[in-house]
Amino acid sequence: MKRFGLVWPSLLLASAATLAPAGAAAVPMQWTGLGPPGGQVVALAADPTSASTLLAAVPGAGVFKSVDGGAAWAPSRQGLTDPDILSLLPDANLPGVFYAGGAGGRIFKSVDGGATWSPSFAGSDAVRALTMDPRPGPTLFAGTSAGVLRSPDGGSTWVAANNGLADTRVQALAIDFNLNQTTLYAGTPTGVFKSADAGANWSAAGNGLGGASVQSFADDPIVPNTFYAGSANGVFKTVDGGASWALASFGLSSSDVRALAIDPADRFALYAGTFGGGIFRTVNGAASWTAANAGLSNAFVSALLLDAAAPSTLYAGTGDRVFKTVDRAASWAPAGSGIFATVVPALAVDFATPTTVYAGTRGGGGFKSLRRWRWIRRRRRRFTRGRAGECSRRSTRAPAGPRSTRA
Repeated sequence: MKRFGLVWPSLLLASAATLAPAGAAAVPMQWTGLGPPGGQVVALAADPTSASTLLAAVPGAGVFKSVDGGAAWAPSRQGLTDPDILSLLPDANLPGVFYAGGAGGRIFKSVDGGATWSPSFAGSDAVRALTMDPRPGPTLFAGTSAGVLRSPDGGSTWVAANNGLADTRVQALAIDFNLNQTTLYAGTPTGVFKSADAGANWSAAGNGLGGASVQSFADDPIVPNTFYAGSANGVFKTVDGGASWALASFGLSSSDVRALAIDPADRFALYAGTFGGGIFRTVNGAASWTAANAGLSNAFVSALLLDAAAPSTLYAGTGDRVFKTVDRAASWAPAGSGIFATVVPALAVDFATPTTVYAGTRGGGGFKSLRRWRWIRRRRRRFTRGRAGECSRRSTRAPAGPRSTRA
C-alpha cells in the first residue's frame, strides 16, 4: 500500500510519481509553484556570542540556519530524525551549542552551530518548550505534553520533574533570572504552575488567569517576580511571582498571544506576537498596546526573537517566513529566502481536466501539475495521512467537476 504525507523539499517535485496505482508504471509529474516559498516558523534562536547566527524551526522541514542576520537561510537538519521541530534553545555558556525539541518527543543537541544534530532524549510526547539555568552546568528543562523533563548535565540524562504539576500539558517554560534561577514557571492549557526548587515540586500559580491557556512568557530583566504571560485570552502580568495575575491587554485586537519578547535595555518595552492579529508593542509595561504591523504580510506570529546586543532589531516567525525589523517594529521586511516547508495537507484533482492536479503545502505555497495521471479519469482516489513520501488510496467512482481531498 502506498501512502502520502510529509515529504522533504528534495522529494516534493518527484513525489507525485509514487501516486500511480498498483501495477501501473509510475508517471513522472512536473510541478509549478503557485505561491511564495516559505514555511511556518514556530521557534527562533540566536547564538549568544554571534547575534547574526540564527536558527529557525519549521515543522515538517526541520531546522534552517542563517549566518547573516536572516538575509539567507539554508537547511540545517543533518541528524534530525524528527523533522517536526517545535522548540529551540541556545546554550547560554557554550557557543555553537543548541537544543531542539520535536513533536515526536525527541530532543536533539548540536555542538557545531546546528550543522549536525545528535539525539539527547527519545520520548513520545511533544517537546514544546526548552529553557535552561544559565549558570555553568548546565541544567536544562523541557516542557512536554506529558510534563517537565530536567537534565542536570547538558542533555546527557533526563528525568521527569512533575511532582505537584496538576496539568502536565506544558506549552511554555520560564526561569526567573533575577531571583535565584531555581524558580520556574510552566504554562499549560489551564494556567500557570510554579516551582521554587528547580522543578522538584510544583504548585498552582494561576490566580487571576481565569484558566487561560498560557503559551508564552516574558521575564522582566531587572525586577524579580515580575512576569508577563501570553495566553489564548491575551496578556497577563504578575508583580508578585505568580501569586496573582492581572489582564494587561488594552489595545490588543487579537487575544491569541503566541509569543512575547521584552527589551533588555527597557523593561517597559515589550512585543506580543498574536495568531491572526500580527504584532503589538507596548512602551509602558503592558498598560496599553499598539499594532506594529507595517510591512508584515503574515499576521500569524508564533515566535519572536529580540537581538539583545541591538534591541532595535527583532525577528518574527510567522505562518510563511521570518520577518525582521531594525527600528523597533516601526516597519518589517521579509528576512531573506531559503526557508521551504513541504508538509502537504491537501490535494485536489480537477476531474473535468484530468491533466491538472494541485498540491497545497503548509506555509510553502501551492503547486500545480499539468502532467496526465491516466488512472484519474477512471476513478477518484482519496488520500489519507501516512508515512513520509507515501500515500494510501481508496477508490470511488469519479464525479464530474473538481474534487478536493484533505489529508
